[in-house]
Amino acid sequence: MALLSCSAALLLCARASAQAGPGTPGADALGFGAETQSEGDAANSGSGDDLGFGDVPSAASPRGSLAPAPSPFHVHASLEVQSALRLSRPEPSRLAKLRQVLIAGLELKQPIGAGAMLRGRLGLRTEADFGYLTNRSAYDQETLDIYAYQWLPAESYLALSSGSFELSAGAQIVNFGQGEMLSVLDVVNPRDLREPLIADVGQLRLPVLMTRASVTLEPLRIEAVVVHEPYFGLSPPPLGEFSPMRRLLLESPGLGPALQDRTLRNRHIPDRDLSEFGASQPYLKLSLALPSIDLSLLAGSPLDALGVPSLPPPAAFADPVIDLPRVHPRYAMLGHAGALTLGAFMLRWEAVFDVRRPLTVQRTDTALPQWQAARSHALRALLGLTYVHGTSTSAAIEVTQSYLLDNPARSPERHLTPLFPEEAPQLALRASHSFLAERASASALFLLIGVDPLNAWVARAEVGYALFDDLRASLGFITYRPSPRFGYFYGLTHHERVFIQLRWDVLN
Repeated sequence: MALLSCSAALLLCARASAQAGPGTPGADALGFGAETQSEGDAANSGSGDDLGFGDVPSAASPRGSLAPAPSPFHVHASLEVQSALRLSRPEPSRLAKLRQVLIAGLELKQPIGAGAMLRGRLGLRTEADFGYLTNRSAYDQETLDIYAYQWLPAESYLALSSGSFELSAGAQIVNFGQGEMLSVLDVVNPRDLREPLIADVGQLRLPVLMTRASVTLEPLRIEAVVVHEPYFGLSPPPLGEFSPMRRLLLESPGLGPALQDRTLRNRHIPDRDLSEFGASQPYLKLSLALPSIDLSLLAGSPLDALGVPSLPPPAAFADPVIDLPRVHPRYAMLGHAGALTLGAFMLRWEAVFDVRRPLTVQRTDTALPQWQAARSHALRALLGLTYVHGTSTSAAIEVTQSYLLDNPARSPERHLTPLFPEEAPQLALRASHSFLAERASASALFLLIGVDPLNAWVARAEVGYALFDDLRASLGFITYRPSPRFGYFYGLTHHERVFIQLRWDVLN
């Protein structure tokens, strides 16, 4: 707990220093690290930012002197303690997580001329998980590198706006979809998939280096984005606890024995390298915002985020560390999204046509994991309905469905089938309620993949309570229930966890 103690001491000093200043900083409605809104957070929108960072000017002194000008800077920081216990699978230990997370950031808002504004962010997220650090011998080095400690940049960028035009550059988060839990259009940012459905939704998207330009001519908005780095987020290693490949590889008669006492790691192609200019990903979006309906059209050329895994050459299995190649080919997409407000209800939808989308296929005439890449046009759609009752109660349901126009499984003579459940429908349900003057909350989440046949289902429940205005505790439970069919949760057969989290907003 040394890191936690040192971090808390530093943050207390910073907080005391801030409170000793000439005024109290204004509240940060953005919420550092919070979930981006469906059209991006206030820092990413073209409508400007009226948060009012800095001190509130006081009345003139008796001598008539003017109050100091508000500071253009705003500092915020939080400290989280995330712990979890394994219930059904105690290996390698019952303690699944004891993670200390420090999130800190600096924001800038400065007028620089008539109608022009300079805004910026500089943020950092650091993690140290003592559940792994105190039990190093139970994990391979790749698992430790991914779960035991991380230095992750938070959103860090500069944005210049003038009138209807805005230009921003840096590590940013952009959400082009309308879905709350599921999406077929939210493909710009990589994800933190180390612990699916356990991490807070607002921390799933990871910033990526991009340039973003927009022009707003009410009610129209044109936006162009270019992602400069091929970054595919954080995912478990191939033999990690949350990896679907773990069970698939270890239970293979030919591969299982060869992988004993080996470390497998993902090798992304292309690698995260700014010199990979050919890996840039451009997007263009046209939006129409009317009083009760939002509509948008999107075109892009992304790299496939999931990637196509393949096995290394046989000679590589003699090495103690084996790289599992994961290729991320390019494809084209054309999409549409919309949201319609009907009183307390909001109807949301997404649709996308993927041109020659890459997918991983498995040979059906052998029991060995023989994978290869294929291409298929794909139609994917989302339909969601959200109900909001005041500020205390909300519920949502979302359904996605995909269809491969050239599904190799419909050509039996080829003996190929998609490895992942590409055409399985997905259903997500969410409900939340706050009570006790909104200091307490309860929420539940249910995810179903596949109906006939069933692929997997996951359920999560959580209760929280604000002990103080800046300190909140939560207790939750999650269970993963996959079927014998390969899918995203294939390696988590009957896996349950109880988790406890504390969040302290030290500087707000």
